[in-house]
Amino acid sequence: MDRSSERERREPPKTWHKRAKLPEIVIDRVVECTLDPATLPSDATLKDHVTVTVQDLVLRRDNVRFRCERWAAVSTAKTYQAPLPPGYAGEFGPGLQTLALTLAYDGNMGQAAILKLFTSVGVLASKGYMAGLLTNTARFAGCAVAGRLRQDLYG
Repeated sequence: MDRSSERERREPPKTWHKRAKLPEIVIDRVVECTLDPATLPSDATLKDHVTVTVQDLVLRRDNVRFRCERWAAVSTAKTYQAPLPPGYAGEFGPGLQTLALTLAYDGNMGQAAILKLFTSVGVLASKGYMAGLLTNTARFAGCAVAGRLRQDLYG
């Protein structure tokens, strides 16, 4: 009668290997870190450089004041104003709008939490604006730029 224990029937665990992520990291900027030679011994010579890759995320306010030219034409009795850059309309820029939509729909984050995050970095937005942004389906249809902006902002 063959009575093997559960332990004997199990296959030995496979050796786990951590996958290398460094080759996949896109480098956005390179910063040179140097030493002041005056702080080193007089016989010190540069040996080599060590590369350290750090991943970080910058979340900061970016308030912009646009100065749009306005021209007046006597012949047409009209005023002509330079348009805002693509994606900009109203009081809030495309980055803020895209982040709010991403946090709400991809991150399953509530309106109050998104508003609290925005307030913590100095954005002054109302509960009503946030509710309108996240529930106004016409904004999604009219914001063909949103997908492109999201791609530009988040890769």
